[in-house]
Amino acid sequence: MIESLDMHILDLFQNALASGASEVLLRLECPSDENRLTIEMRDNGRGMDAETLAAVERGYYSSKCERCVGLGLPLLRATAEHCGGQFEIKSRPGEGTTVTATMLREHIDLPPFENVTETLLTLLATSGDRRIRLAVDCGIPFELDTDEIEAALGDVPRSHPDVIAFLRAFLAERLG
Repeated sequence: MIESLDMHILDLFQNALASGASEVLLRLECPSDENRLTIEMRDNGRGMDAETLAAVERGYYSSKCERCVGLGLPLLRATAEHCGGQFEIKSRPGEGTTVTATMLREHIDLPPFENVTETLLTLLATSGDRRIRLAVDCGIPFELDTDEIEAALGDVPRSHPDVIAFLRAFLAERLG
């Protein structure tokens, strides 16, 4: 198993980038009144046909690189199911891919988030010109869209150290 949920999020993000996605949505939900954690990553990349999707779900298949192992999605499925939840992947060629994993938050074997603030900051800072949208409901609900950030910044890149510092503080405040 992967030791932290952050690593699952980063793996899903790498998959989205490798698929040629220009837009990625990450939705994290862990409502305080429910024993549920949901991680959903949706992209508009090239998507997968039924044969490729079946290979990805079996494991040991990756289109990212020649030496990639291709176990990220099967490991996420195993984590979700082991922790009393469900896993679903939907994909169609030319339409992108959506991966959704739900887990029981209070399950004894649920991997922790190591540092979700830094994980989300990594997505925002390393995505180049791709549009990244975050919809988070774990503590103070918030949404963040890099199109809105870039409109406010003008010519300042979102990878600028001052922007990174602001985003880190913004995320830390909302994620507790």
